[in-house]
Amino acid sequence: MDISRSLQRIRSFTWILSKLYAVMLLALPVPMCCLLISGRSDEQVCRLYFAGMILFLFAAAGDLAARKLQTFSAYLISCILAGAAVFGLVFSVGNVWLNPGLRTALLLETACGILFLALSSAQVRMREKRRRKAMQENDITWTETPVLLERPSFFGMLFFTAAYLLAKFTHCPAFCDLSLKTGICAAVLLLLYHDLQEVLAYFQEFRHLTHVPAAKILRQHLAVLTFLVCLLGAAAIPALLTGRYRSYADIREWKSTQVIAPEEQLFPEMGNSLPEIIPHSYIEKGEYRPTPGWYKPAGYLLAGLALLFFASLILKGIRDYARSFRGNVEENGDLVFSLDTDEAAGIRPAAGKKGGGRALSEREKIRRNYRKTIRKYRRRGQLPLGVETPSQIEEETPFPDGFDVASLHETYITARYSGEDA
Repeated sequence: MDISRSLQRIRSFTWILSKLYAVMLLALPVPMCCLLISGRSDEQVCRLYFAGMILFLFAAAGDLAARKLQTFSAYLISCILAGAAVFGLVFSVGNVWLNPGLRTALLLETACGILFLALSSAQVRMREKRRRKAMQENDITWTETPVLLERPSFFGMLFFTAAYLLAKFTHCPAFCDLSLKTGICAAVLLLLYHDLQEVLAYFQEFRHLTHVPAAKILRQHLAVLTFLVCLLGAAAIPALLTGRYRSYADIREWKSTQVIAPEEQLFPEMGNSLPEIIPHSYIEKGEYRPTPGWYKPAGYLLAGLALLFFASLILKGIRDYARSFRGNVEENGDLVFSLDTDEAAGIRPAAGKKGGGRALSEREKIRRNYRKTIRKYRRRGQLPLGVETPSQIEEETPFPDGFDVASLHETYITARYSGEDA
C-alpha cells in the first residue's frame, strides 16, 4: 500500500469537505430570510437553497488559484473569470427554477458569496506565508489566526438548528425537513473532517521514523471512522421517521392584543414656547457679509488633494499586498518559488576585462555579486527600488529553500558600509 498516496488522497478529501461545508452555510441565510415572506412558496425556498450550492464551484476554483498562482494579478483575473462563470450558471438555473423575486435574491447571495470566498482564500494564503516566515526566523510569538469558514466547526451546526426552528415556527414543513437533512449531512462532514485531520496529524508526528505500520494504522482509523458515521446515521433515523408528526406554528400571523384607550390616542396641542423665552424683538441680526469668491475654489482644491492622498494610500496598500502575495503555496503549506532563468537586464561588464580600466576591488566584487543574485531571483519589472534597504530587498526576493540569506546579507552589509576594503 502506497501510504504517501493514501495520505495525499485524505488531504484532498478533507479539502473537499471543508469547501462543501462552507458553501452549505453560505447558502443558508437568504432562504431563512425568505421564510418570513408572506405568500411564499415552500418549494421555491428549497430550490433557492439548492441553487446556492453552485458556489462550491467558485470555492474550489478560488482556493486552488490562491494556492497555485504566484502573483496577485493572476489570482484576481482567475477569480473574476471563475466568478463570471459561476454567476452565469446561477443566472441560468434561477431562470428555470425560481420566480423573479427569489431569482434576484439568489444573484445577490451569489455575488456576496463570491466576494467572501475570494477574500477568504487570499487571507489563508497570506497567513501561510506569514507562517513560513515565522518558521524561518524562529519567531515563537507568531500565532495562527483562523479564517472564517476555513474549516468545519461545531459553531456552524447552530445555523442549521436555527434554520430548522425558523422553518418550524413559520409553518414550512418542506424547509424544515430540508434543514434537518442538511444538518445531519453537515454533522457527518464535521465528523469526517476532524477525524481525518487527526489521522494526518498522527502520521505527521512519526514522519521521521522508519518501519511504521502505516497501512495497518490507517485501516484501523478508517474502521473506527466508519463505525462513528454509521452510529450518527442510526441516531438520526428517529428524527427522519417522525417528521410527519411534527407540530408547526406561524409567527407571521401573530398579532398584538394590546388595546389603546381612545383618550390615550389624543395628544394635547403642542405650542412653541420659544418666543416666550426669547422675544423676537430682542433677537439681534448680524451684519450681512458676502462669502469671498476664493472660498469655493479653495474647497474644491482641498477636497481634490484629500481624495488624491487617500487614493495614493489605497494604491500603495494594494501594491504592497500584491508584492507580499507573490510566491506559490503548495497543499502542505510550503512555498515554492520560480527558479526560471534570469530575465532581467544584464549586469555591466567588470572594468578591466574588455574595456580596460582598473580591476574591481573585493568590496566591489561583493556588491556586484549581490546585485546579480537579487536580479537572478527577481522577475522582470520587479527589480528593487532605490529607496529600499537591503533587508527590505531580501524580504521581497523569493529565494529558493535552503538559500543562505543571512550570509549574503552580512557579507553585503560589511562590504557596503564598512570603512575598510574587504
